Amino acid sequence: MKKILSLLLMLTACKFVYCQNQAIHVEADVEVRFGNYKKAIELFTEIINENSKDYYALYKRSYCYFNIKDYKNSKIDSKHLLKILPKGDKYNWYRGNTYWNYSNCESASGNKRKSLKLIKKAVKYYESSLLYSTIGYKQVDMGFYKEAIENLDEAIRLNKGNAYAYSNRAWAYLNLNEYLLARADITVSLLLDPKNPYAYKHSALIYVAMNQMKLACEHFKKAIELSKSNYYIETGLRSLEDLYCKYCNTK
Repeated sequence: MKKILSLLLMLTACKFVYCQNQAIHVEADVEVRFGNYKKAIELFTEIINENSKDYYALYKRSYCYFNIKDYKNSKIDSKHLLKILPKGDKYNWYRGNTYWNYSNCESASGNKRKSLKLIKKAVKYYESSLLYSTIGYKQVDMGFYKEAIENLDEAIRLNKGNAYAYSNRAWAYLNLNEYLLARADITVSLLLDPKNPYAYKHSALIYVAMNQMKLACEHFKKAIELSKSNYYIETGLRSLEDLYCKYCNTK
């Protein structure tokens, strides 16, 4: 009888700890959703201290570190998670998204080649339109235009509603002097997402190439306006004001 009671107490305690951890998970996810990354890091750290192999908590903490620009700790969590993840399809989501986050850290640190290498590993485990679109963006940025178009074609095949894939492919076509194809993709991108700052930036560059400067300047201004309210701003948008000064400053 004593053994049974002891077992019941153990089971009750385990259930309590499990429920408590689940509650912390939910609380941490809410903090992430509202952009309170530092608070979320505290909560995920509490979970990890209880269970060092909580893969979800490790992945999310790495993501939170990235969002507060603590790339060093984000990469530490990513490397650790990739090292301890078991083999098997069950863990491919974690593996793919961890490589993706790791790639973003390297990109933000200016390591373009390493970033591209890591994101190519990500797509082996986690196939998504957004991921292929990001690979294409990085390839265009590095001058690999034809390879970029192949990946952007795949992004569009997976999701014909991916506005960023169309604007990135337009950028690739622009660099190959295929202005009509570029213009067509930009038109589709803006129809899908009229608030896409990348599309307006690439549209402006197409107009510059076609010597339609009035339209180019209008679209540069629109891209700047939209980028200021876009939380997930990348290096590609930070040069907008310089581009506007270069092509549109009449002083």
